[in-house]
Amino acid sequence: MAEATEPQIKKSHRPLEAFLRHQAKAAEHAGKAVFNLVPCEARRHGRAAARECLLSFRALIDGVVDRLDDKPAGVRPAAREPREPVKKIKVEVE
Repeated sequence: MAEATEPQIKKSHRPLEAFLRHQAKAAEHAGKAVFNLVPCEARRHGRAAARECLLSFRALIDGVVDRLDDKPAGVRPAAREPREPVKKIKVEVE
């Protein structure tokens, strides 16, 4: 009996697999269509902007690393001033 039900289970998955393949191809073609709508110069400008953004993050990280390297070992940051104690206020509710 197990042999008779096994092919039925495989057949029930085939339509789903075909549907998913179809959806993947549709998404691929839609992506290509949108890509072709954007002018080449705009794509080039977008890539250059993304590159500049990444370079700015690199400079930021390099600056932090340099500051960490410049501090002598064992130096702690200055202590904060103590805060005033919190005062409790009694609120009357009508």
